[in-house]
Amino acid sequence: MSKRVINRWFVVVLAAVLLVALSIYKIPRYQKEQALMALGYKEEEIKAIFKQNVDKDILANSYYSEYLAQEVQKDTFNKKYLGLYVVRDFVNEDTFTLYDRLAQTGKYNSDELLTLFGGAHDYELMPLFVFDKVDAAAYADDCRNHPENSASSVVLTNDYLIPYENTTDVKDPSAIDAFVSKKFYLGQYEPNKLVEIPQRYGVPNLFLQSEGLAAFTSLCDDLAANVEGEGIYAVTAYKSYDDQAAYYETYGLDADMYTTRPGYSDLQTGLAVEVVSSANARVSQFGETASYKWMQEHAHEYGFIERYPQNKKSITGEEGNFAYWRFVGTELATKIRESGLTFDEYYMYYIHGQETNANSNQGN
Repeated sequence: MSKRVINRWFVVVLAAVLLVALSIYKIPRYQKEQALMALGYKEEEIKAIFKQNVDKDILANSYYSEYLAQEVQKDTFNKKYLGLYVVRDFVNEDTFTLYDRLAQTGKYNSDELLTLFGGAHDYELMPLFVFDKVDAAAYADDCRNHPENSASSVVLTNDYLIPYENTTDVKDPSAIDAFVSKKFYLGQYEPNKLVEIPQRYGVPNLFLQSEGLAAFTSLCDDLAANVEGEGIYAVTAYKSYDDQAAYYETYGLDADMYTTRPGYSDLQTGLAVEVVSSANARVSQFGETASYKWMQEHAHEYGFIERYPQNKKSITGEEGNFAYWRFVGTELATKIRESGLTFDEYYMYYIHGQETNANSNQGN
């Protein structure tokens, strides 16, 4: 056989191989394009889907949303969070961070996370760091049933906070940012820097830790100078483990309905104080005074936070209390105020959560 004939056959065979290879590539792509069109995507969107290399995942999950179709065409698209673009109308870096942090808790799988993010706003997801694992579908439905919820008011029908179960010991009870709740236990800790509150600033026989007292007296002086005709004074402060135990026992079998178990009271830190206004001596009516409004704006400048805000009982486990303030230091108090979160949420997300993640990474 001549060399020319061999070359001709080689070209024919090569052409046939290329044609088959092209068909193998083109037919599946064509089929994918048709499948993507059937889901609702347009030509330019489909090109972007192939460019972002998310065609397999979209088709495998039958993902479609107008928001995803819009975002997949942008350079800022992050395919790691493909499902979030489907269940949300808007995502940003904060959404991604929240998703990652919640995933790192190990409580929820990817399907449960998408169920939660699809049914709840970020401010409704933050409490999940406080709660033990919840049923994702039930929680999402609960949030949907409360369209009135906002960053300043989260009300849930079901109880997700299980007090006194799966508790954690407070790491450093003497720290000014020590977090105490019905999930974080102080034990029989006694502060060693207690100082009596001068009677100018409170009723007799009340005590606070020295650093908290200095901040409290400064706050009282400045409030009196800025709020005409009013001042504040303390009516409740440090309560020891034994005092709380005795108080708890007075309620008998119904004690959990009315007060906190010993070792779980924020008052035991010596950093919490309940106040009233000179214009109205009722604790329950402190929220109606000019003093309260001033403290809302300025208490963080002295290191105090409103420990149990209104309409956050679902998260804190405590009824809202305008009069109850906790000293945590000016830096942390400012961060908590700016975040709009309860101390519970802020601590679990930014402090305890980060400590847990750091320890987990070290273990790996």
